[in-house]
Amino acid sequence: MQKSNGMKSSLLVTMLILISTILFFAQPVHADDWRYALGISYMNVYSELADTFEKNLDYAGVSDTEEGAIPAGINFQPYLQFDNGMRIGVGLGPCSYMYGNVDYIDTPVNFNVGYTFNNSGSISPYFRMGFIRHIIAGDYVKGTDPGFFGAVGVEFLRDRSISYGLEMVYDTCEIRAESKKEIRWTDITGTAQVSTFVSSKTERYKVALSFNFYVIF
Repeated sequence: MQKSNGMKSSLLVTMLILISTILFFAQPVHADDWRYALGISYMNVYSELADTFEKNLDYAGVSDTEEGAIPAGINFQPYLQFDNGMRIGVGLGPCSYMYGNVDYIDTPVNFNVGYTFNNSGSISPYFRMGFIRHIIAGDYVKGTDPGFFGAVGVEFLRDRSISYGLEMVYDTCEIRAESKKEIRWTDITGTAQVSTFVSSKTERYKVALSFNFYVIF
């Protein structure tokens, strides 16, 4: 299966967003203001998509499927921390990619605001919320719409130069993708099969929950 033009366009957009973000946050600022959270995320929705894509390939006659799908993605969530506990940030990720007989890429971008409790302490709970857009492309992809997200988390060893964070995120976005299913018709007695065909329709897959682990600089 050939790579789509949308796939290449999405990769280009991802590179431009990443370069722009790095250049923006490379400006000289006070060391205690900016915090850079780099981490990995677990998202169950990508396992669901991988299962759907594998079934689509089976119905398309591709029996020897070679799929590479890990329900995790790379996350970069820099933010500006204020002395009163307020915080504001932008984010790139979790970025996810599938390879093999099916191509798929998801590059979420977001803008968020939040509040950090116990701002100067070693253990600091926080929450954040904002707007998010999943930039997706690939085979069987039909699209997605912007949405909102909310997150709660806690940072550990926050009074040191390198700290760690755990976070749970609820994302309202849905990913639309093609799903093929086998339909069987039987006669009125329900005992004899008349015909079998494959039906295709667009399904919605909720992003919903994800879990993040960060190293924060």
